[in-house]
Amino acid sequence: MDVIELVIRGQDKVVALACGKCNTIYDLRFEQAARECCDLRCRYCDAPAPKGWISCEACRKALEQDKEKRAVEKAEKVLYSDYKGQYLFHDAFPGEGFIEADIVGDVLLEMEPEDRPAYAWACRTMPMPNLDAADLIENAFADFPEEAVEYLGHETLQDALDTWIRDQPQDLGIEPDHGTAVLLHEIAVEEFENEADA
Repeated sequence: MDVIELVIRGQDKVVALACGKCNTIYDLRFEQAARECCDLRCRYCDAPAPKGWISCEACRKALEQDKEKRAVEKAEKVLYSDYKGQYLFHDAFPGEGFIEADIVGDVLLEMEPEDRPAYAWACRTMPMPNLDAADLIENAFADFPEEAVEYLGHETLQDALDTWIRDQPQDLGIEPDHGTAVLLHEIAVEEFENEADA
């Protein structure tokens, strides 16, 4: 790709470079980036790569799949029939990827066969965060003189926060547990056989 040299009017000194296609401006230190700006190539297969990326979409997808495969290999495997959790997660599931475990069969039936995952990640509740009274006071009084803040006691506030946290529901959110893969093949076979019999 052609690079445009930018100079200050009336001077011969080049002060910056620009992509010849999209006119994105680059510092002189990044001449190679300016030359490759609109002609980026994938570092894995040399196919065209989107602007701002060092790899093409196909290679990024393959890398993600490989990363996921390694994570599943390292994870503890649990049969669906042995899973006691309430939720499951997989990127292929509808919405945000979280579903109730007892409807996974119905969800799999609604999916195209090639899109049905062989596993899902177990889910765990997200613990309530610990709130530190000293940090809260420091942030709330950031514009006050430091000496004034030192006079504020935080022990009473910390006791109140600890009590408040204990009284809150402990299952406000869920997150995938990438250490436990729930194998779905048995439920898939069972559901699909039931569907065929119907």
